[in-house]
Amino acid sequence: MYGALFLGAKIGATTDGANDEIQPCVYVWFMVFGVLVLVFAAAAVVAAVECAARGRLGPNNLVGIRAASVMASDEAWQRGHQAARPCVWIGAFLAVTGGSLSLVVDPTHSNAFVLAGLSAFLIFVLLGSAIAVRAARQVPPPGVDDDRRETPLP
Repeated sequence: MYGALFLGAKIGATTDGANDEIQPCVYVWFMVFGVLVLVFAAAAVVAAVECAARGRLGPNNLVGIRAASVMASDEAWQRGHQAARPCVWIGAFLAVTGGSLSLVVDPTHSNAFVLAGLSAFLIFVLLGSAIAVRAARQVPPPGVDDDRRETPLP
């Protein structure tokens, strides 16, 4: 069998006139588009976690791990994202790997690779979020010093 990527070289009609089946070239472009979406989504999540872990992105309601304990303070935000960083990178690597492999394997199995990559990505992002919540809970709340005693606020 040909890999899905090689079938994309054929440019022709989009349907077979007799039974309206999608030709392989159209299928390939759908696969390439799906893989590109998967890769860009993984890159966006990695970029958000990296920026937050490095202190370039503060707590906000749009991007990052938005659990209450992670958003409690700037320090909790940064520590939570630092703790989630390895899991998010692993998930993104598996997503890109699964998507890339889907373009070169037998077309009948390519969807399985995309689903495996997407599933691994979601699992590792959720695992990273759980680790971030645990790390953020270790940060004392604002107004409490390192000995966990309350300090007077100015």
